[in-house]
Amino acid sequence: MKFFIATKLHRPQIAENHLHRQHLLNRLDQRRHRPLTLISAPAGYGKTTLASCWLETCDVPSAWVALDKNDNDPYLFVSYLTGAVQHLFPDKLSKTQALLNTASVPPLTVLSNILVNDLEEVTEPFILALDDYHVIEEIEIHRIISTLLQHPPGSLHLVIISRHDPPLQLVSLRGRSQLTEIRAQELRFSKKEAITYFSQVAGSSLDATTATMLVDKTEGWVTGLRLSALSLQRGSDLKQQLSILPEKSRYVIDYIVKEVIEHEPDDIQEYLLKTSILERFCGPLCSAVADTAKVAAGSYRFLDWFQKHNLFIVHLDGEHKWFRYHQLFKVILYRVLKRRFGTDVIAALHIRAGQWFSEHGLLEESLNHLIEGGDANAAGDVLARHRHQLMNEEKWQMLGRYLRLLPDSVVDKNPGLLMAKAWLLQNQGQIYKIAPLVDQAQRLLQG
Repeated sequence: MKFFIATKLHRPQIAENHLHRQHLLNRLDQRRHRPLTLISAPAGYGKTTLASCWLETCDVPSAWVALDKNDNDPYLFVSYLTGAVQHLFPDKLSKTQALLNTASVPPLTVLSNILVNDLEEVTEPFILALDDYHVIEEIEIHRIISTLLQHPPGSLHLVIISRHDPPLQLVSLRGRSQLTEIRAQELRFSKKEAITYFSQVAGSSLDATTATMLVDKTEGWVTGLRLSALSLQRGSDLKQQLSILPEKSRYVIDYIVKEVIEHEPDDIQEYLLKTSILERFCGPLCSAVADTAKVAAGSYRFLDWFQKHNLFIVHLDGEHKWFRYHQLFKVILYRVLKRRFGTDVIAALHIRAGQWFSEHGLLEESLNHLIEGGDANAAGDVLARHRHQLMNEEKWQMLGRYLRLLPDSVVDKNPGLLMAKAWLLQNQGQIYKIAPLVDQAQRLLQG
């Protein structure tokens, strides 16, 4: 059973037809001596692509963490951060790792201080990128990052990629010239870049009038440019389409994505919508979730479609096995899914996903999907089956976090979970709480 989602530590790969934006890369390189780079802009502006491109061309090692809403647990957050750094320097952060493996939860101030000290022992310069930091709402995590920035390890350059500014000491960092900022204004494509982009992506040239209209309508927004390129590849009259688009970019994507979805075959549409519940996906997982007899070539046709267009997914590994949707595209697909299929179908999709993840040894994603699908009892059974491995590997904090995901009503009716909770309490030194749990487990087994 895998307790760590390894692809969260993989930097997204850059598309072959990516437009190299050297002026932004130079700016990042020239200010790498500063402790923090903040890339902050709304969805669809190419934040992740820019950061990934920079790290790909940088002359120092780099680590990556793709954050999601489940990372609002401070100890899980530090676990992923530690794992990312240890991927570069396996013998470092040993004290932090030891604290994370203890049953008794250390105070976060202690954990933060140990983390800073451990990072200071890394002598080789490196970059750590935290992608989608806007999903972090837990104030304690912001305090951990603030501690890192108040006492920045000399070898570390931190990159935060977010849709909005995080609640950190940005004003202070800016005043001390310790902050590099890349914002929507810098990320917007110029008319010249739009012309080059269309030549590379769509294999077509734009006249100056159309390019000006495109940049004005999309406000230089790269996602709008991508979707417009797809329209052009279909043979649409781009100038005519642009002339009837609204002026605001947030409406542009709704309009063009509607065109994308409705112009695809029914089986592709169904795969798009049903797999929008997934934070990441592979071919077999898509087949298990979509589960439709109408799909003649299964998941491989679906993934081939994406590979052909290369517009809306991010590669999560070097083998091109795992992918995720562009976040904005995923949000819109999910909106259409809810409108077309309703809550009961969506719950069933989550349960199929949870079963697939369980069968393939991916515990956390299995639990999350089963709970999201409304089957907490199935989630409890999955955790009960794998409790021994968690305990044998002394993943006590992870065990405690998984138990907290489940309603008390589920834990109280499952002897395996009751005993797992009892072992957790013993390792935390809370012996006086154990007897009632053991008694309840015995009654269930005898009844």
